[in-house]
Amino acid sequence: LKEKLAEYPDDLSAKMGKYHLDRVLDREGLPRAIERKDPLFYHQVLEKSLDHLLQALFAANKVYFPSRKRNMQYLTGFTIAPENCDARLLEIVRFGGYADGIEKSVQMLNDLVKEMLVLVS
Repeated sequence: LKEKLAEYPDDLSAKMGKYHLDRVLDREGLPRAIERKDPLFYHQVLEKSLDHLLQALFAANKVYFPSRKRNMQYLTGFTIAPENCDARLLEIVRFGGYADGIEKSVQMLNDLVKEMLVLVS
């Protein structure tokens, strides 16, 4: 099985990247999180968004998504990723931890998605 999966197919990379990038920005949840200024609600929405973003990053770099345990290690080694992606993801989480930072966190997430779209097109 490992031999069959050793090479990450180009078409799978493209399809996975598009699928997940299209779903990072939750058009319903993110605006509500900004409006409510509720960090706990936002973190529920952000968790799903980050999962999609990470899936897209792994697909772009043709790496199967192993688990959340070593994401930061992988991100630092990726050749296809927005500049300072690892640090920016941490900032997104940090700003999302308080009510007045949620809007900035969402904007930073939006910026990463825009950059990813350019990188994978």
